Amino acid sequence: MAGGILTVNSAGNNGPFPASVSSVSPWMLSVAASTIDRRFIDKVVLGNEKILTGKSINSFSLNRKKLIIAKKNSEPNSEKCSKDGADICKCLDRILVEGKIVLCNGFSGYADYEGGKPIGSIIKDFDEGFPPYVSPLPSLFLSANDYDILRSYTNSSKIPKAEILKSETIKDPNAPIVAEFSSRGPNTLVPEIMKPDISALGVNILASFSQVISPSHNGYDKRSVKYNIISGTSMSCPHVAGIATYLKTFHFDWSPLAIKSAIMTSANPMKGSKDEVGEYAYGSVHVNLILVVHPGLIYAISMDDYKQMLCNLGYYSTKVKLISSKNNSCSNTIDRSLVRDLNYPALAIDVKSNTSFTIKFERTVTKVGIGKSIYKASILPNPKIKITVVPETRSFKSLYEKQSFVLTVTGNELPTQTVISSLLWSNGIQNVRSSIIVNVSD
Repeated sequence: MAGGILTVNSAGNNGPFPASVSSVSPWMLSVAASTIDRRFIDKVVLGNEKILTGKSINSFSLNRKKLIIAKKNSEPNSEKCSKDGADICKCLDRILVEGKIVLCNGFSGYADYEGGKPIGSIIKDFDEGFPPYVSPLPSLFLSANDYDILRSYTNSSKIPKAEILKSETIKDPNAPIVAEFSSRGPNTLVPEIMKPDISALGVNILASFSQVISPSHNGYDKRSVKYNIISGTSMSCPHVAGIATYLKTFHFDWSPLAIKSAIMTSANPMKGSKDEVGEYAYGSVHVNLILVVHPGLIYAISMDDYKQMLCNLGYYSTKVKLISSKNNSCSNTIDRSLVRDLNYPALAIDVKSNTSFTIKFERTVTKVGIGKSIYKASILPNPKIKITVVPETRSFKSLYEKQSFVLTVTGNELPTQTVISSLLWSNGIQNVRSSIIVNVSD
């Protein structure tokens, strides 16, 4: 940041567990992962011609040939392979499965496939929210219901057979939604700073890939590719880094934090997450490449603002100097509660459950558009809290003019939950959105 460069960081892949976000520094832009509008599916055709649909990134074809399904993966009393291990294909008896399709009641990786030498696998999917894997052999995941149908067919047939087809893509009308694996907030170190900051495409992304390893990361997979299908916040992060660079070409004199503010406040709304934590899953919703160029207003933050925030957190002068590499003395006014007044583009706070609260946030916006304009504030209503903005209208006459406001959040004895709302400043053309998050905990 001090060098004029915005650092964009992956939020992490430890979701959907709460407080799992790994990038929490307020001067970094932390990126969650969301889905694209393309889904990879795969189909298996049973010997009775019934077709079951699952998910996989499977480039193999069985050339319209149905192969035998192994009825068991090991002998019941095997010393080398326990029943539980065989059920999830963690160990396989080569005599029973070689050249056949194995059924796996769960996924433990493809580690023992080389020893067992099956020709394909069908796996029960216990985590349907997670994206498909690149498979080292014809393979797919089936929902629990469809897997039970497959098992019933296998058990009732004398010689059960199936053909696993190559993967295909279909349109996903629900995209974008936050990926289940994407790490969640709240920020464990500074709850007043919302993390992650933003979400971007990070599921089933076509990306360049090392030819040293196989696309499935399995040693017995001898394929080598220049490009692969990858999922993770390490895929969503480069999208936002690219947008930040793109924005810099339009506004070369903007600071890293101005660019960060523009990306966060111009984002598109998106569908909620399954765990109903809203912005703690996807940040300031989904990045918008078009609107980010002309955000209208930004929330500017200086180095001194960050230094004071560190002081308010208890990092006194000597520690702040270690972080900033500059001489700095904390002001006489040091108050932990003032951390929430850092001019961040989002507003977050922790409150105790079953307790009444009134929280005030002070913010300043800077006009970055040409010409005079009047911005009016509106609040996305949430019946669980009351939010007021004073003043509700801000009039700007010149470029880089600054105007301040106070936002107050009031609540009454709420149970443990995450309460979501948002503030929108609009001049009728440009909309500047800030997330509001109240984390109610015991």
